[in-house]
Amino acid sequence: MSEDLFAAAIAALICVGCWGLMAVPLGFAAHARMRAVERADGRRAVPANETPLLWYAVSAIAWPFALGFAIVGLAKRDWARAGRDATIILLGHFTVYVVGSVLISVSTAEGGAGLLPIVVLACVIVAVGSFAASAFAWRWSGLRAERIARAPSEEAPMGPVRYAIYAGSFLLWPGGLIATAVMNAPHDVHVGKVAFRCSLATLLSTALLVCVGLPFLVPWLDRLPR
Repeated sequence: MSEDLFAAAIAALICVGCWGLMAVPLGFAAHARMRAVERADGRRAVPANETPLLWYAVSAIAWPFALGFAIVGLAKRDWARAGRDATIILLGHFTVYVVGSVLISVSTAEGGAGLLPIVVLACVIVAVGSFAASAFAWRWSGLRAERIARAPSEEAPMGPVRYAIYAGSFLLWPGGLIATAVMNAPHDVHVGKVAFRCSLATLLSTALLVCVGLPFLVPWLDRLPR
């Protein structure tokens, strides 16, 4: 092991250790706040509906939103559990950033590797965030549909036209988001749910294709004449 690599490895361990000393107490503090509120109120400190799952999905892809959600959630007694969860998501964001950054510094300690390590790290962050956001959003749409469908309805369910809506949501992802907002009655909420999930699959597939393909494109760009 060269001196540069050894020094980079030691610096990486110190950096990760320092981050751990900050992240672990923050996580325990958020959890302690939630437990204190729930013991005092005698119930779970979270809204009865599925709304927090939608905010978790946004938090999974945007750490500034996660930060604001964590602060507001921990401040509001009825949202203390959601604030704890948002804090964990926020800490997960920065843990990935810290670990990825130190891995890049160690891997490039003995020589520059160009733009590729940074692109790979960015793609990993986007891929992980996209998976997490999709999981939260998928669950949110299912719980929302179940809640709305419990209400009595005399209207007949939507017929074969729903398949055209599903296909359109696959091809044009905003269609599924619009369908979810418009189809919120008991007789058609499940159609909106499936359309939303079709759009979600399109968005996730697109993000993953970009994350997989972009690292292969960077070396090719480096070989182009300047």
